[in-house]
Amino acid sequence: MKVENSQLKTFHYFPPAPEEQRAFFVQFLGSLVALVFLGVLYYLKVRLNSGVLLGTALGVIYLLARSAWTLEKKARRSAVAQIAVGDDGLHLTDENENAQIVAWNDLNVDISGGRLSLSWPDGKLVVGARELENGMDLVRAVSQHCAHPDKPTNFIPLEPK
Repeated sequence: MKVENSQLKTFHYFPPAPEEQRAFFVQFLGSLVALVFLGVLYYLKVRLNSGVLLGTALGVIYLLARSAWTLEKKARRSAVAQIAVGDDGLHLTDENENAQIVAWNDLNVDISGGRLSLSWPDGKLVVGARELENGMDLVRAVSQHCAHPDKPTNFIPLEPK
């Protein structure tokens, strides 16, 4: 269930970069070569414990599967997930198409190191500004809606007075 309100400013996640896809392909080829090499060692009855060969093969397959899962998860998130800023709160849709609205007064906001950390009674979201299209606009919008004027800050504006 995606947010379809045209009055909301919506932010979408970036899809996997071509470099990430290329890195997965290179890892796939390297895994294939490693498994062939392990198969040849096993076939030639090299004086290694067969458990070592099996463990190495399982490790290679595990690393490849984890890499594929990460790439697929990122692709799914970019296709479905989004964050929208509205007057009533933050409209969140995750990669499983679960949508929820979090009211502004329920949010606890922490911005540090280019990462926006949001927490509320039912959940938590940590997102980097580089993971979203116009991510810095999201950070600004959330910080404006959740600004506490009485809270001390270490922010130094860069605009001259």
